[in-house]
Amino acid sequence: MAQHMTQEQNRVHTMQQLLSAGEDKSWKVRLCFARNFAHFTKAFGKEITDHNLIQTFNLLLNDSEPEVKNAAINSLSKSLINISTEKICNMLLPTLISQYVDSQPAFRASTALALCEMAPIVGKDLCQQKVLPIL
Repeated sequence: MAQHMTQEQNRVHTMQQLLSAGEDKSWKVRLCFARNFAHFTKAFGKEITDHNLIQTFNLLLNDSEPEVKNAAINSLSKSLINISTEKICNMLLPTLISQYVDSQPAFRASTALALCEMAPIVGKDLCQQKVLPIL
């Protein structure tokens, strides 16, 4: 539905419900948000994603439910084009680095892939300082 509305209409009519879904008590609702995050970023655009959606998504990368975390990390690579370099470097990269120690092999593999896909965005220096040591 959000793809058929303007950014202003999305901001007014769908933003609050979407953010509520991303922080819902039910893990299945959060899972749905995580799976569809790439679609949301495309519909809402870079500005709204950076100012509103990215904080909720970052929480899902730290979710207590493994399925939610896996869905979030898997949708991240499709979302990178709609997230600013600043948010990737300052918010997502530290979260992924801290989550890389997760005991779940599938999540660690997906995190490594996401970190590799972020490498051209974050730049050579930051990649050498932060990403390469943990990989």
